[in-house]
Amino acid sequence: QPVFKEMPPGPGLALLLGAQEHGQLDDYGIVELARSARRLAAWAASLEFGAIAELSARRKVQGERLGAWDSEVGEWVADEVAAALTLSRGAAAHRVVVAQQLAADLPGTCRALADGRIDADKATVIADGVRGSDAAVAARVEQQVLPAAPAQTCAQLRHAVRTAVRDADPQAHEQRRKAAEEARRVELWDADDGTSDLAGRN
Repeated sequence: QPVFKEMPPGPGLALLLGAQEHGQLDDYGIVELARSARRLAAWAASLEFGAIAELSARRKVQGERLGAWDSEVGEWVADEVAAALTLSRGAAAHRVVVAQQLAADLPGTCRALADGRIDADKATVIADGVRGSDAAVAARVEQQVLPAAPAQTCAQLRHAVRTAVRDADPQAHEQRRKAAEEARRVELWDADDGTSDLAGRN
């Protein structure tokens, strides 16, 4: 079997994968190369989230010294991350929030990402799913969903997280459901091909 199959993600794996000649690998080796590259990408994503969380913490300290509101500091960080990573402001703000959650409330998810057991999309699914829950609920949900997460698709994991949140805090789940019902709406917008899209929300 390929030597990189069980190798933990990190600089050593990156060097080894970069040295592979694709044409010299059999089908099994090519599949394992793709899987190992995905583990490596997850590890790199954990570094990115960690850097964003550290930047956010530093800006918060600086904001407190300047007497700035937390919302102002959040805007600074989102703008800085958007410029650094070439993201839209909305995408950058979302990434900042996920990074903060991983650092503060989801240590198991953070470790699973760094170990390459889940990818950045799955880590984001967990973070999005527990947002607004208190730390104890987030910890229970994380403990419940993480073991099966590596073998699940994002859609399956999202369903598992929703179920775990509902079971961990049924009252908060019901409040969110009622709030979503109150926000029900129909949206209409133009599509790129000259047609239109119609959607019912909640």
